[in-house]
Amino acid sequence: MLGWVRDNPQLFQSFEEVKDPEQNPYIFHPRDPSRKAFVTGRSLEKASNIVKATMGKVDDMTLTAALMGTLGDRAAMDLMAFVRLANDLPSHASIKDDPANAKVPTSAAATCMVVYRALSTMEAGWVDNWMTYLDRLDTEAQGLFANGVRSPKYAKQSVVLLNKSFTRWVQSRAYLFGADQ
Repeated sequence: MLGWVRDNPQLFQSFEEVKDPEQNPYIFHPRDPSRKAFVTGRSLEKASNIVKATMGKVDDMTLTAALMGTLGDRAAMDLMAFVRLANDLPSHASIKDDPANAKVPTSAAATCMVVYRALSTMEAGWVDNWMTYLDRLDTEAQGLFANGVRSPKYAKQSVVLLNKSFTRWVQSRAYLFGADQ
């Protein structure tokens, strides 16, 4: 639980920081009254107790359902993915602090989780380190990141697009962005 929370600082955002509720599906947002469960300090504590009490005693579907009622759908599914893939994931801090030596996932699911986590937590101060790490991932993961950045709905697009490391990376991989012949 602590590893997942540490790697997802957006869990603690206030709705006042998020204009569009789609930008952060984990938290309470008054513009999305359909969210009956969401992440709070209390719900994280409850979810931690649920995971400790039931891990290995109930199937994944039952555990996921219990977490959905506690944390909300998206948070529950992401937490369960993290629990299943935790041994294959590098920590967010290791990518920021030592991108040349941070663990590279061996499974496609863990690689996707690392890329999506980077997209959701991107900040100007660590784009360079992320680009160093991204070079170590396979071409498909690099394309996944590039397409995420190119998405018109990506809120942190300018942070990445204005970075010199990203610009050099795009120039050296123009084939990712060209039309099929």
